[in-house]
Amino acid sequence: KAVSLPLDRVEDLALILPKETWYVVYGAVPHGPDIGVRDYLKANHWDDVAILEEGFDEWETRGYPTKSD
Repeated sequence: KAVSLPLDRVEDLALILPKETWYVVYGAVPHGPDIGVRDYLKANHWDDVAILEEGFDEWETRGYPTKSD
């Protein structure tokens, strides 16, 4: 399941995210502001957080799935 966390509301919306779930943080471009989201979550005890370093556009370029059935 994907959850959109607008950058300006991360602190508020993060409160609804269970901490015992894995999260992959990504943005539209490589090395963008999504790194700050990952850092915020990790600093506040969301331990299982990874980042898609090259952004969502690269994910699509590589042909990885963007939807599930």
